[in-house]
Amino acid sequence: MMKRRKIVCPRRYLHKAHLGKKLTRQRVGHIHARLRGTGRVCSSPVQAPPELERVWVRKSDPCAPIMDSAANRSIVSMEAVESAPGLPGDRRDRFHQLSRLGVAVVPVGDGQARLIGTSPHLAGIANQVHHGRRRRPLGRRELIESVYGLRPNGRRTSVTDQRLEHALSYFCSEFGSDLSDLINHESVLI
Repeated sequence: MMKRRKIVCPRRYLHKAHLGKKLTRQRVGHIHARLRGTGRVCSSPVQAPPELERVWVRKSDPCAPIMDSAANRSIVSMEAVESAPGLPGDRRDRFHQLSRLGVAVVPVGDGQARLIGTSPHLAGIANQVHHGRRRRPLGRRELIESVYGLRPNGRRTSVTDQRLEHALSYFCSEFGSDLSDLINHESVLI
């Protein structure tokens, strides 16, 4: 029996499948083609940064149409997001579930939102910024780790000006959120 959801980190997939060590967009495209051939759908497009994790579900999953829309960066109504099949009824749980699928819901206008496919952690931050009811602190280290696809392995991730600037500009361009307060402070409330 196949798992309902599969999280794939392209670098680890290349290593396990013996497809080489160098991570390029072409090899990420091969990974996408292989997994699509097994009947799976991904929320992240091939053009997403190759170091980000991607979530894959079976085509028969009720959330597969939402993930296709996120891969295409479609603009949908908020009612369509709220009544999407396969998601829980509670609003907070719905955005949490979308985050776990790697789908960020970014408001773009009157009752409209753009679905953006990305890693689950980045989607969680973006959904918290735009739809979170409770405030929580976001630190520079957490933002850098999520944008660069890093996993802390007991050592602290170094926070450099270059990494922070790249992470802030990426987050602002992708999700339309200005988190530039992180430059001067250790954390901000999102």
